[in-house]
Amino acid sequence: MNYELFLIFERIMRLLSTFETDSPQMRRLTSRMWLLLNFVNENQSVTGTDVARNFMIKHPTATQLIDRAVREGYIERKTNADDRRVQYLAVTKIGQKQRLILGRLFDERASRALKYLSREEHQQLLMLMNKIARSLESETSNKRVLNNE
Repeated sequence: MNYELFLIFERIMRLLSTFETDSPQMRRLTSRMWLLLNFVNENQSVTGTDVARNFMIKHPTATQLIDRAVREGYIERKTNADDRRVQYLAVTKIGQKQRLILGRLFDERASRALKYLSREEHQQLLMLMNKIARSLESETSNKRVLNNE
């Protein structure tokens, strides 16, 4: 049963992050890139370490994601005036445009996926998914505390 649940989560995430578009530029954008653009847009003074921590990925993986976003022109690095070793991330105008486009695509995709649920089922699904997420986050936090002792 747990294996089946994991497969369903994995399948849903894969399907939600797949875009059917004719634009080669849009095909290069992934759900993780959209999440990165939103995270940087919504938070001040974001660093690569913040990205790694928020996405629960290793620092080199975060660096690769950020490097790709910089190459595509979606994000720029800004050096801290007080400490040149620290670089903050900022979403560019192109990144803002792509973030909004992707947001609409995700919303449309999610709406189509959820259209067969009643309002009550939708609320129940949100409640259950949040409960699972909190449980996993709590478990992860507890393991981090135990490993650091």
